[in-house]
Order: sequence, then C-alpha cells, then structure tokens
Amino acid sequence: VPPVGPDGRYSFAAVLADPDTSEFISDISFAPFTIGCLGHTDYYVDPEAGDDAGDGSKDSPWKTVTKALLSVQGSEKDPVTVRLAEGLYARGANGETFPLNMKSFVSIVGEHRATTILDAEHTARVITCEGVTGLTLEGLTITGGLAADEQGFGGGIYCDGSSLRIENNIISGNQAQSTNIMPSYGGGIHCYDSSVVIVGNRIADNLSEGAGGGIYCCRSWVTIKNNTITNNSASSYGGGVYCYCGTATFENNSITGNSASSDGGGVYCYYGTATFTGNTITNTSASSGGGVDCRYGKATFTGNTI
Repeated sequence: VPPVGPDGRYSFAAVLADPDTSEFISDISFAPFTIGCLGHTDYYVDPEAGDDAGDGSKDSPWKTVTKALLSVQGSEKDPVTVRLAEGLYARGANGETFPLNMKSFVSIVGEHRATTILDAEHTARVITCEGVTGLTLEGLTITGGLAADEQGFGGGIYCDGSSLRIENNIISGNQAQSTNIMPSYGGGIHCYDSSVVIVGNRIADNLSEGAGGGIYCCRSWVTIKNNTITNNSASSYGGGVYCYCGTATFENNSITGNSASSDGGGVYCYYGTATFTGNTITNTSASSGGGVDCRYGKATFTGNTI
C-alpha cells in the first residue's frame, strides 16, 4: 500500500499465497518500518591548495584539519571521513593548531602515511581523543608531539574513555614529559579506560620520561597487531609498551630495539591479562625483564621469538 505518514514509512497488507485465491487476510499496518541506508560523507583538506573559507568539498578543500574538525559532525548512521592530501600540517606550514581534538564518527585518513605529516613541532600533543567513539586514524605521520602539561600523557595520541582504530600510521618523534606533579606516560600513544585497535603502524623513536615509551595502556582493552615498535624508550617501565590493569592482545608485532631504565625493555605488563602470539621481541634492554616483564596478572605466550 502507498506510504502513510512521513516519507519513507510504509505499511503492508497481507494476502494468501495460494494462486487460486486473493482473499484478504488482515492489515498489518500496526508494524510500519523505514527503508533507508547508511550515509557516509567525505570532506577534504589540502595544506597547500586549500582555503579555510572553502566548503571542504573535493573542489574547495579546507586548508587546516582544525577547520575541518570545527565544521563537521558525524553520527553512527552518517559517519564522516576527513581526507588529508599529502603535505605538511604544522603551525609554521599551513597554520595548523594542536592538539587536534577528535569527534565521534569523524575519521581522519591521510593520502599516504609517509607524506601526510601532522607535526606539532614540540609545542603540544598531536591528537586528543576524549570520550569519542567510531573513528579511525589512518595513513598519517604523527610527529613532534609533546605532552608536558600537568598530566604529561600521550605525546602523539591521547585516548581517554574512547573507542577507535589506529591503523597504518607512522607515530614517531613524540615525547611525554614529566612534571613536578605527575610522571609521564605514553610517548607515542596513551590509552586510558578505552578500547583501541592499533594495527599496521610503525611506532618508533618515541620517549616517555615515565612509563610506556611507545604505547601506554591503563584500564583499557587493546589489540596491538602487525606493528613495528622500535627504538622507543622509557625512563622507568615498558620501553616499547606498558600495560596496566586491562586486557592486551599482542599479535605478529616486531618489537625491537626498545629500552627501559627499570623493567620491561620490550613490554611491561602489570596486573591485567596479556596474550602474545607470533611476536618477535629482540634487542631490547632493561634492568629486569629485558624482553618482557609480567607481574601480578596472567600472560599467555604462543609461538613468539624473544
């Protein structure tokens, strides 16, 4: 029967399927439903050819990611992807402002991870995710981040109460700096009370003046898969990765050349549950647990080279 009510809402009548009759049975219009499909909107940013006075379309891209994040809104039914052209995104290059404060259902995808560069120039953290969900960070170089505020958490990416995917990025040259109030955690990535998938990234040359040179996870559910985690360092625990009171899955990662002044040169796990499958953890150093240090939790190792 024709739509009744708002556009897209339909009601149906039922008839016998027997070809010898078309006797009417009943009206089931008490169970209307809506026909629709998920939308997906793309916006564009170009640090050289863009203009923040534009509309963010492919033909009129914005100049800064900051403008894009202020302008767009995403939802579960209508997620948004902000697509970044190759180039340098920095205050001195295109007037970028850091940190970039992410929104739910708004993903940031670069053209190529080696040439789409977000550089905070050691003035601030690069990316902040607080209370956001349903987004991906992909195809970016995330560098020059410095977390040196009262918390000093997450020089490259900071996640708090969030759910997201970090995929195929280069996360390097970031620092979490301790203050007189708090030690620092997570030079490259910091996750707190979050659910995060970290897959296919190169996480290298990051520094924490506290724990977790490459990655720090606290009370979080993390999957760390197919990453290269190398040459990161921590002044205390977990040169490559530090996990505390959560669930961590390590699969097919190369964790090499990391160091910690105290414990867990490659990985440090304290309480929580950790599963290690098919990883290579080599050339890492610490005063205790040169490769992996696990305490007061449960860890399972299968098919790893340590």
